[in-house]
Amino acid sequence: MKILIPVQNFDPQIGGAEKSLFTLINKIAEKHGVVVLQPGYSDENIQSGNLFIKKKKLSLLYGILGYSRFFYPEGIRFIYPIYSQGRAWKEIVDEEVRSFQPDIIITQLNYAPAAIDIAKKYGIPSILFLRSFEHFCLIGFEKGVDCSRDCGRCLSWRNKMYYFNWRKWLTWHQSAIENAGVVIANSKFVAGLPEAIYNIDRNIRVLYPAVEITHPMKNPISKNHITMINPNRLKGGDIFLKIAERMPDRSFLAVGRCPREFSISAEKLQNVTHINWTEGVWEYYQKTRVLLIPSRWPEAFGRVAVEAGLFGIPSIATNIGGLPEAVGDGGILIDNLNDIDAWIDAIRTLDRKEIYADYSSRAFDHAFGFDIENSVRQFKAIVDEELGIEL
Repeated sequence: MKILIPVQNFDPQIGGAEKSLFTLINKIAEKHGVVVLQPGYSDENIQSGNLFIKKKKLSLLYGILGYSRFFYPEGIRFIYPIYSQGRAWKEIVDEEVRSFQPDIIITQLNYAPAAIDIAKKYGIPSILFLRSFEHFCLIGFEKGVDCSRDCGRCLSWRNKMYYFNWRKWLTWHQSAIENAGVVIANSKFVAGLPEAIYNIDRNIRVLYPAVEITHPMKNPISKNHITMINPNRLKGGDIFLKIAERMPDRSFLAVGRCPREFSISAEKLQNVTHINWTEGVWEYYQKTRVLLIPSRWPEAFGRVAVEAGLFGIPSIATNIGGLPEAVGDGGILIDNLNDIDAWIDAIRTLDRKEIYADYSSRAFDHAFGFDIENSVRQFKAIVDEELGIEL
């Protein structure tokens, strides 16, 4: 069977959504022919294990207006309008479909509407993964799920060009959810959004993100760090620093991309170490005692909680979005993000040896429920039930 995966990002895996798709599709590619189609600054073909990745030059503007320091000297910013990208991408997907003639199209995230349009045009069964919020909100529900839906009011001046024609863009996403052969969400929380935001009444299946259990270690070599992954503002980097400031006797570790102001503040604290992003993140999980996830936005899921659980690391997370599903009973949930005392109390609760051992064991067991083999079986069952296709 031939499967086409047209997506905006696939390899390198820049986030949890890409990791989840990469992990699942790698297993599917063991028995089926899979072509991944993604944009690039030039045409390029890459063989990655069982996967064939085709990078196609999107357009001249993709190169000219891709990432610019001229307009945003304080950082790199993508300014080529996303709606224009989608329209250009649709032509590329159309050409690839006529050439490859896939049996199934699987897509997710920003470029999904173009892929679903082409699948519908040629009558090809399609699968749309909902793993994030770009289908519903341009700022990731930073101000909450309940709002006026007047997205233009919330856009910063930096995003005005990128989300030019934002109404058409969100309407296109709504259409994709309505027209996809099967829609699969990565949490029960996300599965409820199509009805809540667009009043779409259709069956949304739930398939939690898969993880390859290749680095499990219940008893890490050293468990002395309180760790946070990707300490940006939306994920609560400022809360992390406030907790560290209040607990000078403890060692805190921040891993991954962060804004400049976080780095400056972290340098002032003797007990905080910041490590830039690395593919060897497992090395830092081995040194972590507790994982903090102080998100201020409703995470679609929270893959890092599962990854940490493979090492027997309990998580302390905001009780919001899909995080309760990711943490399960292997961690502690905080109802009030800004209640620093609540975070500190939770950390101190886990200082008790017998309590930590109990949470550690539960985190480990919960994480094993996301094993890739289980996810593949569930995915195949969904495809069979919804599309009548046996993978």
